[in-house]
Amino acid sequence: MIQSRPGGQRTVLSAQGNETHIRIAEVISAVFTGNNQRLLSNFTVYYIGTPENWELGLIPKDTAIAAFIVRMKLTGDSAIRTIFINEQNGDTTMYALSNHNYPTELTINENNFFALP
Repeated sequence: MIQSRPGGQRTVLSAQGNETHIRIAEVISAVFTGNNQRLLSNFTVYYIGTPENWELGLIPKDTAIAAFIVRMKLTGDSAIRTIFINEQNGDTTMYALSNHNYPTELTINENNFFALP
């Protein structure tokens, strides 16, 4: 993981052997891949809003994640627009996601994935 600070200072943090970083990487992966089973097993999950304006909250059940994160909140519309991570030390990290691009057609592999059996 690379951490950037104001002023451009960068710190490289290795996840190797760090259970917290490994678990957080798994959480982010589960969010972007839609792995509901992993999210539900590691978090109390809440959802409010509409498809055009929603909020998804994740409150850790897993102690390795809870040691670092109090809560994660994702907001969006047709896509994830922001991710807020409230940390145990009182800090909040916010990611703003923009300029989403979507292809007009699925690839052959994507079509095969969604094909009915």
